[in-house]
Amino acid sequence: MRGIFILLVMGVLLLATFGCVQVDTKHDIKTDGTDYTVLKIYKTGLLMAGINCESFKSMARSYSANLTQEQLDKIENMPCRETDSAIFLEGSISLNENDNLKETERNGKTYFRFEEEANPVMETTVKMPSKVISHNGQVVDDYTVIFLRGDVGLFDTGKKIRYVEAEKPSNSCCLPLIIIGFASTFVFLRKN
Repeated sequence: MRGIFILLVMGVLLLATFGCVQVDTKHDIKTDGTDYTVLKIYKTGLLMAGINCESFKSMARSYSANLTQEQLDKIENMPCRETDSAIFLEGSISLNENDNLKETERNGKTYFRFEEEANPVMETTVKMPSKVISHNGQVVDDYTVIFLRGDVGLFDTGKKIRYVEAEKPSNSCCLPLIIIGFASTFVFLRKN
């Protein structure tokens, strides 16, 4: 699934780079490092006007001559929904399969760092599982950063990397609640 999703994203981003397609992506990073991504492809321009989920998947299959039957089946089964103005592709990518999300350690703490190359016609929203500590986008709230279209020019030379970083949440906050739950149950059972 990861490879197919990335292949479709890369193809759409290539078209977006040349102004044929307008794309929004939303990344929702979970505490385990899973990236739930929603790719919104607008039905605008000559290439995408009137397209629907089936015709988009058909186009993806026809441009993917080197794919195996298993990969083609994954494209066929990829969740897709549409409105009058856009197509939405959705999927989850685990931390170890995700080239854009890294887990790093500094000063005894673990951090999630999301990075992607800036694209002049793509808007990207990244929601982290804890408070954002570093970014080069625009803050939506303590957990969310947005990168707007046009933060790099269409013909800019050199790569600009968009990034968001947050401390990886620890699971230790749940331990006191579990202990309290067991203690309450024990006291309740002893009274009865």
